[in-house]
Amino acid sequence: MAELTFKTIYSSIMHRINGASENIDEESFQYLVKQIWAAPRVFICGAGRSGMIGEMFGMRLVHIRKVVYIVGASTTRSEERRVGKECRSRWSPYH
Repeated sequence: MAELTFKTIYSSIMHRINGASENIDEESFQYLVKQIWAAPRVFICGAGRSGMIGEMFGMRLVHIRKVVYIVGASTTRSEERRVGKECRSRWSPYH
């Protein structure tokens, strides 16, 4: 078994990221970026680890002044969840 050092762990992680990024279609990626950039509001939905990544992505979008809604965010009031209203991200400057 290989020794668990920072360099071996980092190398393993980067190998996996590089392998995954090779499967991304550049045209689809550019389309997604243009759609997000042009959108007046961005809604993000996810659960578990995907939801956590979505929240982090939403926070980055707020940094570039996008209005972001995280559906089912832990900061959503229970009455908003019950009636299905839009939920604003806790990082939204318009909250």
